[in-house]
Order: sequence, then C-alpha cells, then structure tokens
Amino acid sequence: MPTPWALALPRSAALSAGRLRLRPGVRVGDAGEGNLWLRGDDLTEELDLELRKLPGARRFAVGENGEITEVGRRIPGGVLPNVSWSPLSEWLRPRPQPAALSGLLSSRVPVRIVRAGHEQPANLLLTTLVEWAAYATTAPMARLRPLRFAVAADGRALVWGSPLPPLPGRRYAERDGVAVPCGLGWDPPVEPAVLRELLQLQAGDLALVDDEGACEHVEAGHFARASRAAARATVEATGVRP
Repeated sequence: MPTPWALALPRSAALSAGRLRLRPGVRVGDAGEGNLWLRGDDLTEELDLELRKLPGARRFAVGENGEITEVGRRIPGGVLPNVSWSPLSEWLRPRPQPAALSGLLSSRVPVRIVRAGHEQPANLLLTTLVEWAAYATTAPMARLRPLRFAVAADGRALVWGSPLPPLPGRRYAERDGVAVPCGLGWDPPVEPAVLRELLQLQAGDLALVDDEGACEHVEAGHFARASRAAARATVEATGVRP
C-alpha cells in the first residue's frame, strides 16, 4: 500500500534536494517563512534513506485528508500547507555556466566558500609549469604514474592525483570532480555530486573553485597522463624551460 510523505526543508538547504530531482513523483511547494515543502505518494526504504540525508529536514507521514504527523510522533500536528505544488525536476533545474576556455574564470557557483571545521586530504596541486616541468622530466616513473596534469596558457599547471609531488603551490581537495582549497568548504553544506550535476561536468572534467567561489571548468581532454615524455612534449610545445 503506498505511503504518502512530506518534508519541510529550510530554504538555505534547497540545493541539497537536487539529489531527488530525477525521482518520479516528488513535488515541491513554497510555504514562505523560510521553508520549502516536498511531498510524494509512496515512501520506500531507499527514498526514506535519501530524505534523512537532507540537512535540517523535518519528515512527516501524510494522512488521507492531508493531516501530517511528524516522524517519531503519534498525533497529527497540522495539515499540508495550501500551496501550489510543482514537480521538483522542473522547479530545481541545473543552470549551466557560460562556455569558457580552459584557465578562464566563468560563472560563480550559487553557494559560499567558508573555512571548514576539518581539512580534507589534498589530491590536486596548482603550481607553475616551470616547477612541474623541472620535476616531471626527472622524477621516477613510480612517482608520476598516479598523476595527471593540465597546463594553462598563463603558465599555470594543475597536477591531479595522489600522492602529490613536493612542489610549491596551492593544494586542493577534490571530490567528484569539484575541487576547493584545502581547509575550505561549502555553506550551506552541499554534496559535491550535487554541484557536479549543477555545473554539468562530464566524466573526467574538473571544477576548480577559489576562495571567493569563482569556478574554472577544466575539461577532461586537457589532462594528460604524467610521464617524462609528456612533460618534455609540453616543454617543447610551450617553449618553457625548467
């Protein structure tokens, strides 16, 4: 028998509902006062697990006449708000950033970058082509094998993998193709997979986010497997001498 459900979500956590966009039957309504409401006609165990992950959410069972009972209580505490309900897939749509060349700033992601409570391990290094070429053309293959690199026209080099080489530069923590400077995080908390969907990253693409939230989109095709031969070819192509 279907189990109708509803959920009240703080507006500040609206982006976290992106993980539910492609689920059939999920609707959204704006009740004002800083809250959004989600509802559906059948609560499965899998869906309930996803709802539990939404930050600040209050979950309800919905009765035949629209009365709502908060999870963990036995007595209804009200009724569903009288709002206009829309499919979540239409209400929350990814907004692609403008097309841009690699290494150029584009649109900003719609969340703030703040100091995080804990630091994620670094697996991305932003350094210079001079530093990277000097290292890569002499480093043992065992140190290069786990790495990929991309080079920008302005002389910057991105090294992606672990362990990172001991070079000067800015270190980033990358998850699901979204990289932020080590020690920083998102406010409100947003799963990287949600940001990846909103930024429309393809497999192997990278979104490099700076301290102010500005995002650079580096396509997968700009990365090459790290090797001495690849480093030498880059040096020859750019004219840079380490």
